[in-house]
Amino acid sequence: MDPVKKLIPFATFVAIASPQAFDLTRKLAGGWIATSEGVPKLGGLLLHALVFIILTHLLWRFFYGPKTARSSCGCGM
Repeated sequence: MDPVKKLIPFATFVAIASPQAFDLTRKLAGGWIATSEGVPKLGGLLLHALVFIILTHLLWRFFYGPKTARSSCGCGM
């Protein structure tokens, strides 16, 4: 795997998993996401995990094309 390809999930994780992201999401969606200090609750973790997966997939597709977004194993999927 190209080392640059590892930057997309890393940067996405840093952005999505930060306390500031949980605090912003809490302000938009309510208290079920995180505490007032930005500490995530279970619902917030699940939501941010889903957003991480979708955003990483879309960014990978945008930068590297649809084939590498689906499979990097080379198994012809």
